[in-house]
Order: sequence, then structure tokens, then C-alpha cells
Amino acid sequence: MKTEIAALPLVSTLEHLTIHPKEFNEVIADLFGYNYEDYNALFEIDKISLDKDTHVRIPVFSNEECTVFLRIWGPDNATAIHDHYHWKGKIKVLKGLLTEISYRENSNFIEYNGATSAPANMIFQENYPGIHSIVNNDIGITVSLHIYKSPEFNLKGIRIFDTGLRRIAWLNEKAASCSWNLPEECYDKIICN
Repeated sequence: MKTEIAALPLVSTLEHLTIHPKEFNEVIADLFGYNYEDYNALFEIDKISLDKDTHVRIPVFSNEECTVFLRIWGPDNATAIHDHYHWKGKIKVLKGLLTEISYRENSNFIEYNGATSAPANMIFQENYPGIHSIVNNDIGITVSLHIYKSPEFNLKGIRIFDTGLRRIAWLNEKAASCSWNLPEECYDKIICN
């Protein structure tokens, strides 16, 4: 069932949000009322082709309260294990299947703390200030809508973890994603534990 605002075309809602700013939870209520078909009609997601283990981020909306984007996950794509020490957010899976793997810090490093899967139309909250990784568990692409309580998408200060090599990196403002495959200039520091 669509919300009252979702009875409008998505483009009208985005224009309305630009003219009449709303708070974080109101933006979530408005934009989570739409489904994959609505976002595909506006952003032509079906025309995007992705290789295995890659992703594309499409900006949707931002204001002083929040930033909103679509993430299209290629097969086998996953984020590095990372924290959200300064970000509060929610994710709605529009198409496909995502699994969130949660971790917790211990006296030595980090340890597994559970997993939750979200199929299409499910919403999960990114644990603030939790540590997690998100994995595309669909055989094809997965599409998710991310809404963060931050006026811009800036990963400065986010920590990423490598459990195999027991290392931690701090990302800076040049980082475009939570990944160990970024240019060296995207990390403020890397330490081995």
C-alpha cells in the first residue's frame, strides 16, 4: 500500500521535497512509499549493466537533514566491514536480496554478531554506531534505497575492518565507498592489529 504522498509520481514528490524541506523521518516515510518500478521509471535502472562485484550509486535527493541515493549492487558485490560512528540510516531493498552481517568490537578486534537478510520491499536500519557489512545475496543485481541523516555522503572517519589480515583503516573525504580497493590517498591511516 502506498502512502498518501506516494500516490503522487515519484518525480513530483522529489520536487515537493526540494521546495518544502522535511525532516529525516518524514523523508523516509515519503520515499520508502515507492517501489522498484517507481524508481526504475525515473532513473532507468534496468538500463544499467554491472560486472560481478561492482556497484553504482545514483544520487536521488539531499537537503540539510539527509542524503538519499540508490545503490545498484552487481552480483557478489559487498561492502567492506565498516562502522557508522556518525551516521544514522535506513535501507529499503527495492529489488533482489541483501544480507547485513553484524559485528561487535571485543578486546582483540571484532567478532561476528549475527546476520539479517532483507528481500525486496523490506527495510532495515543500519545500526548506529554499529559495525557491519552488506552483501548482495541475489544471483542478479540488487537495488536498494539508502537514506542517511547527513546532508552529504562523506565517509570521512568511517573505519573499515579486514578480518583476514586483522587491520583497520580510517577513510577520509576522498573515499567513494567502504572498500579496501580504493587509491591509497582515500585512507587517513591503516593499522594492523
